[in-house]
Amino acid sequence: SSSGGAPFAASHHFKPEEVITRLTERITDRLRDELRIEIQNETSRATAAQESESSKLEGYLASEIESYSCPICYEQMVPPDHQPILLFPCGHSFCIRCIAAHTEKHRKNTCPFCREKISSKAPNMALQQLIQNYSAKRDKIRSGVPAFETAVAEAS
Repeated sequence: SSSGGAPFAASHHFKPEEVITRLTERITDRLRDELRIEIQNETSRATAAQESESSKLEGYLASEIESYSCPICYEQMVPPDHQPILLFPCGHSFCIRCIAAHTEKHRKNTCPFCREKISSKAPNMALQQLIQNYSAKRDKIRSGVPAFETAVAEAS
């Protein structure tokens, strides 16, 4: 007698409980795999959305820093010629060259923007550091140094 077309269960005489147990295990495994894939897909979507948001923020910050130039000469405030100088008490910043030329030309120690009397001046170190870090990163990217190498170099 040929058993070529006989179902597996019928040809091996499994008990009904064993068949149910094996089917349950297979269904459980499939559901577990589907759930794992769904979680991976959801995680990928969330990561992509987060990276997109991060990229938008970096773009905004880059444009803000790029636009932070001296309000008199419109040059980016980068030392030594255009070091940002913070005026007290008004808090306005100008490049060192322009604020020196302004005070010399007008023979007044007043802010070119708000005309408030300048009690003192100091390098705007926070702004200077921000602009220098941004410029260095931008120059590395433009020169073709891969982002990974840039990050590794900055971390060390």
